[in-house]
Amino acid sequence: MNLPLVLGTDYATGIIWPPPLLPLGIKTLSDDLGDHARTIAGRVAGFETSLGRIAASWQSQIAALAGRARDAREQGRLIRLAALREQVSGHLQRLGYERLAVQFVAGYRLSETELREIASEAGMKLPVLPASTLTALRDIDTARFVRAGENAVALVSENVMLNVLGDLTRREVVNGIRDSIDSTLRRYAITYADTGLHSYDRTVQWETWKQAEIESFRYEGPDDDKTREWCRARIGKTFTREQIEDMDNGQGLLPVSEFGGGWNCRHRFSPILEK
Repeated sequence: MNLPLVLGTDYATGIIWPPPLLPLGIKTLSDDLGDHARTIAGRVAGFETSLGRIAASWQSQIAALAGRARDAREQGRLIRLAALREQVSGHLQRLGYERLAVQFVAGYRLSETELREIASEAGMKLPVLPASTLTALRDIDTARFVRAGENAVALVSENVMLNVLGDLTRREVVNGIRDSIDSTLRRYAITYADTGLHSYDRTVQWETWKQAEIESFRYEGPDDDKTREWCRARIGKTFTREQIEDMDNGQGLLPVSEFGGGWNCRHRFSPILEK
């Protein structure tokens, strides 16, 4: 009798879904998938830590800049928005935001290498995915990180200018700058790092499974208070590749084979192999 072996891991916890159906006492495919998931979670956490340090330093620098606005000449310089944006942007880039984003996206290549090793252990001989396609996906993510920085610069600059014009207290200035940085830089960039890396990993896996002519997949992952209804309705169910390609998660992030249920999704379509 052939038993289905579902290859799935929850990125958030590293838990294998379901427990491995392979002999005990040897390194299993599920072990490799668990290691792979922990590697991805660790890289996202590392990015978040590094971005936190950059955001904190940036906040201090911009607060000091705004705090110097005491005379008419300084105020006049700070309310010229184009010049202010250039100065604020310079602070962010000197702190290394763009370098961090580029370095993070460059690390996407680990997903390709690890997947090949995992597939090899499963006895799957896989074709090489087009390098140009993978490079284009990485370039798109890099551009999105750059835009996140640009958006943060615009909002922080406007916030500084309004604070200067409003003659607010230093505490009010600092709070306004912190809120601007948190909303446009930290939250967006961290969310995108998590979603972007997972979606890239899903894309590489999906194309690999497709070229391996796998046709059946099970939707796997946690069912808790963070789970979207769209995901909850599909967890544990099996779908054909054609059905998955026709799905719409309602989040504007398609295809679902790449984005799952949407932003920060912790679920995936795991291939069903006949053992």
